[in-house]
Amino acid sequence: MLIGCVFKIFSRFMSDFFSQLLYLFKLFGYVWWIILPLVLWITFWHSWLHYIRMKYLASVEWVLLEVLIPKEVLRTPKAMEQVFAGIYGAFFAGNLIDKYWGGKMLGWFSLELVSLSGQTHFYVRTPTSLRNLIESQIYGQYPRAEIFEVPDYVNIIPNDAPNDKWDLWGTDVMLAKPDAYPIRTYEYFFGKEGSIKEEFHLDPLSSLMEALGNLKERENVWLQVLIQPAGEEWKKEVEELINKIAGKKSKPKPPTVLEEVGGLFSQTIRLVTPSGEGSAPTKEREAPQSTVMFLSPGERDVLSSIETNVSKPGYKTKIRFIYAAEREIFNRGNVAAVMGFFRHFNTQHLNSFKPNSGTMTIGGYFFSKQREYIRKRKLLENYRKRWLAENPNSLRPKGLFVFNTEELATIYHFPGMATVAPSLPRIGAKKGEPPTSLPVV
Repeated sequence: MLIGCVFKIFSRFMSDFFSQLLYLFKLFGYVWWIILPLVLWITFWHSWLHYIRMKYLASVEWVLLEVLIPKEVLRTPKAMEQVFAGIYGAFFAGNLIDKYWGGKMLGWFSLELVSLSGQTHFYVRTPTSLRNLIESQIYGQYPRAEIFEVPDYVNIIPNDAPNDKWDLWGTDVMLAKPDAYPIRTYEYFFGKEGSIKEEFHLDPLSSLMEALGNLKERENVWLQVLIQPAGEEWKKEVEELINKIAGKKSKPKPPTVLEEVGGLFSQTIRLVTPSGEGSAPTKEREAPQSTVMFLSPGERDVLSSIETNVSKPGYKTKIRFIYAAEREIFNRGNVAAVMGFFRHFNTQHLNSFKPNSGTMTIGGYFFSKQREYIRKRKLLENYRKRWLAENPNSLRPKGLFVFNTEELATIYHFPGMATVAPSLPRIGAKKGEPPTSLPVV
């Protein structure tokens, strides 16, 4: 009896399934001439964009610059913020022909803090065409610095790593909250006036530099900050969040066609309905224009911080780091030192850093070793190529967040005299230039 009922239900289900499937095939027979060209066009369009953008990226010439700083740096991260403000307008995406025929994309810079066997280096990777801009902005804020073109250090690690000899661990670093919420910036550590006196105690970079200087031979830590001008679009989302916190009414979105038709229909019903029938219009009590006066001190502080954050130029940002070493000396404790550096900037009521679980080099539960190996290979490739996203020609790259110039300068700046790091090469004396009046023999 039970088996018969189950068989009957199953037979009915299969009959309905195949009848629906047959109906879909018939429907496709009527509209295939619309769907098929559309699918082919979308496929062709994405393939074309991929081809021309990869071709454009291959044509861009890059240069890796190392910045050597003097022993006496009497500058706070405010100077580095001015550098980021000065290079903000470096890139131009081009017109529609440049984008969709030439494949031109908005460029980016790579800011890198690297420790190679305990020797710490500051690098900037830039398109060759913008080298003069980078150098002039850095020299403008750090006149005694020296900048050199150097070979790419990523070739220290074998191309097939991880292998029997080398291992690595790494991840992308992301924000815990929307990027409208700022992190703790250098003003917290140095004071709003950027006091040099406070620098002797509070620069979080000091602890990281000390950890990087303690690496052994054949141990490497690579920290990469990729930045691309964000334009003005991100500020619209921030303004909506500000209005939400302040209790302000956002600008109404334009109605859709269906909403306009529905509104017209409702007005018609009201006109033809006899007096006394239908729903009587109710007067809504007017809400206050803003509820800022009802916010708690903590909420007001959050609102003020977000407004300050959006007042400065923003960069689309990607942060990733890799710890790589030979297996016999591989020490995961060095990973904790880097993550500890990021925790200096975390706050409970604003924003904080966290590792991106989608790129962290862990395998998970199923096929753990295989998945871990694939993630390590992918992360190393993305670092070597300095990809802003895993798919560099994506229309909407994932994993990016917006940092303003102040936040960037907090994470990446040249340390001052307070950072006692013997592993950091510094300039003893600035080389002078001969006087312009010197006669030529």
